[in-house]
Amino acid sequence: MTSRFAWSGSAAYGALMPIAAVWLALSPDADARPVALSEVLAEVAAHHPDARLAHAAADRAEGTRIRAAGLFDPTFDAAGNWRTAEEAGSVSGFPYVADVDAWGLTAGFNGQLTTGTLWSLTGGLDRNQSRYVTNLGLAESVQIEDLTTTRFDAALQQPLLRGLLLGAALGDLRGARLEATAAELQAESARQDALASTAAAYWNWAVAYEARMAAEELRATASADAQNAEALDAAGRLAPGDRARFAAALAFAEGAAMDTATSERLAAAAVFAAMGRPPESDARPATTPPAPAPVTVDATTVVAAALAQRPSLLAARSLHEAAEAELRASKGNGLPQVDLTAEAGVVEQRPSAGATTLAATGPLPYVGVGGLLSVPLGNREARGNTVRAHALVARRQAELDQLVVSTESDVLDAFARLTTAEARTRAADDAVRATVDARSAEEALFAAGRSTLRDVLWARQQAADARTAAVRARATWHGAATHLLALQGKLGDAAQVP
Repeated sequence: MTSRFAWSGSAAYGALMPIAAVWLALSPDADARPVALSEVLAEVAAHHPDARLAHAAADRAEGTRIRAAGLFDPTFDAAGNWRTAEEAGSVSGFPYVADVDAWGLTAGFNGQLTTGTLWSLTGGLDRNQSRYVTNLGLAESVQIEDLTTTRFDAALQQPLLRGLLLGAALGDLRGARLEATAAELQAESARQDALASTAAAYWNWAVAYEARMAAEELRATASADAQNAEALDAAGRLAPGDRARFAAALAFAEGAAMDTATSERLAAAAVFAAMGRPPESDARPATTPPAPAPVTVDATTVVAAALAQRPSLLAARSLHEAAEAELRASKGNGLPQVDLTAEAGVVEQRPSAGATTLAATGPLPYVGVGGLLSVPLGNREARGNTVRAHALVARRQAELDQLVVSTESDVLDAFARLTTAEARTRAADDAVRATVDARSAEEALFAAGRSTLRDVLWARQQAADARTAAVRARATWHGAATHLLALQGKLGDAAQVP
């Protein structure tokens, strides 16, 4: 039995096709379109849904900031009027009729300063042409008025408590600026997170692809073994039970190939979804994860960098400052309104040469000052706004504290995965070499009749698993490294993805 087993085993092995030859003959992905990581990341930067939504929110916040800044844009006003009329009346009992023709132009600028000061500069020009005919009984008296009036005035209104003391006029603008900054940081955070998550999905696709390739190799080898076993068994040169073992190995390999193909399709679909495109059935990853670089920083340094530079954390701090600005503004609205007003100007009147009444006057200057006091009674609206602002500050502070804690936790977790994956990669590379040597040794022993078919199949499966595990260890390292860069806000563009 032993000699027959050794002879038949040697004959069976001699008829088996080497793995490399099988794979070259199979070439399952010869026509598949290679998709590089750089291509994927370029598409993601432009089309990832989360990044697009965040950028739209940032544009909206920028529009709000521009609108708030518009509060301090000056306004130009101009007005004109013209009037013609016939009038009748009496003067000292003598009736008169008059033809009146008048027009006027007024133009000026007004606006508001960041101190809350309301200002205006106005100039005007009026002309009144009137002809009066008075019936004196025995005769008529005709009088002509033709008077041109010019004036220029300036006015100020300064809120004292809300303007100079609290700077209420800047409250909305300050809050809008902070919210716009937060939205920009959130958009940057979304972009970097999209790059990091897509890179991780790509490496997952690379691992799934490698697993499918290994499974296809095993299936090709098992298929060749099973066909050869049929011929050997028909010739009576196969050990008892080996044909069933070859058939079982083929069934197992076919099931594994189908499972890995399904996993690869799902992994590829995730990558194409991040690109904003439908899955491609004829695509394969063209970039394989290279060997990891040594870790030269410590966890404390990485945590400090993340707390200082993570975009989402900076955005949370900006939103907290915006909430505090809103709180200050709401408190100011509960104070009495105390305003100081002042105005100054000149007026000049000049009759035309043909006028029979009125003499020229001016220029005549004038100055005036005043004040305004408005005390809210009850003021439940302002008190309600203050309560809401206090609640918003508390909410933003809680969100900030939570993000600080989660950032520290995420950094430490990613750093641990990074260092573990580095060591795991070295071990996986050693395992690949060892399992390949073990597979070759088992196949040689089987050919010499000193090993069993089960040991050969096991060695082949171990070699295929080690090959996939080596790629997975590299992918894990690159995913953790990319995530760490995103946490620190250092994933500026696709070229920085490790």
